[in-house]
Amino acid sequence: MTTLLYCPHCGHSGVAAIEDEISERWKIYCGGCGSSSGSCETIQDAKALWNARPQDERILWQPIETAPRDGTYILGWDRLFGFRETYWDLYGDGSPAKASYLSGYGPNGKWSWLEPQSNWSGSWKPTHWMPSPALPDV
Repeated sequence: MTTLLYCPHCGHSGVAAIEDEISERWKIYCGGCGSSSGSCETIQDAKALWNARPQDERILWQPIETAPRDGTYILGWDRLFGFRETYWDLYGDGSPAKASYLSGYGPNGKWSWLEPQSNWSGSWKPTHWMPSPALPDV
């Protein structure tokens, strides 16, 4: 029996083989981020395809709870918006959100990004992150 490796996109270990009832083809699906392998004729081929994918530790998406909260820019991922550059924005002194935090309710900030057209970020709730890549040598 072939053991499935963790997801190369988010690091989640909850991956499973699924058979499409209509096409009768197999794929491997990640319960963490929803990514999947290509479709294969047999479960063994689907497992081999999944396990052959790169497992580069340097580029794995990590749970957002482990991200730095010091203003460092990172890449964040949200199911609705995909990935964006983001940072933890601390609530300012005197703001209602800061007062709520100081009273023991809620976090001390929020994940922020500027949407190019209307500069809003209210719906941005990233679930995963990775370090921003190095800039190219130009």
